[in-house]
Amino acid sequence: MAIEPMHVFNAGLFQTHLQPVWGINPTALSGDGMTLQPAKAIARPSTAKLEKWYGIIHTAKSLKDLQEQLNGRDCACNTLWHICKDQDLCHASNKLQLATTIVKWVSHSIRPRI
Repeated sequence: MAIEPMHVFNAGLFQTHLQPVWGINPTALSGDGMTLQPAKAIARPSTAKLEKWYGIIHTAKSLKDLQEQLNGRDCACNTLWHICKDQDLCHASNKLQLATTIVKWVSHSIRPRI
């Protein structure tokens, strides 16, 4: 069922889609609208931890293996968030989406042979 655009505001659907679905922060003072500015700063992992995960990203045997490693319990969401942020990738999402973004990045720019 499609909802007419004039009813989107009245039904509260626009507000619902703005942040959780589209990842847009309506309270941000500036920005490109592509990334969510978190209300709290997301803790940056140690350099050693980031280097470990960059190593895993660059040496993964397959995209499937990489996806599984990034989705695993050993990889924290804040690590994925900062890798995406550092590489100018979309980083306004959950762990699964962050991992998928990194895998797509790897498939297109780092090692197209995978």
